[in-house]
Amino acid sequence: MKCYTHQLSFAAAVAMALFYTLGALAIYLFPYETLKAWSPLMYLTSGELFEPFIGITLSGFFSGLLQSFTYTYAYAWILSTIYNALMPGL
Repeated sequence: MKCYTHQLSFAAAVAMALFYTLGALAIYLFPYETLKAWSPLMYLTSGELFEPFIGITLSGFFSGLLQSFTYTYAYAWILSTIYNALMPGL
């Protein structure tokens, strides 16, 4: 079955942008609780060292949103192109 590269890549990028927005919103509303919840996943014993530096700026949010959208789109496009090239009879 053939993958439609643009549709797949765009859907993956939009999903990643939504996840990024939800994560940024959680950090904006509950910065210390979010850090405490994510510290074990980043192999930190305690997030106290980073507490003064936790914050979301408008320019940082849009920069990260653009980066996550762009990189996810490119990655999904490359993978779906390789998949279509390797599928026999397409």
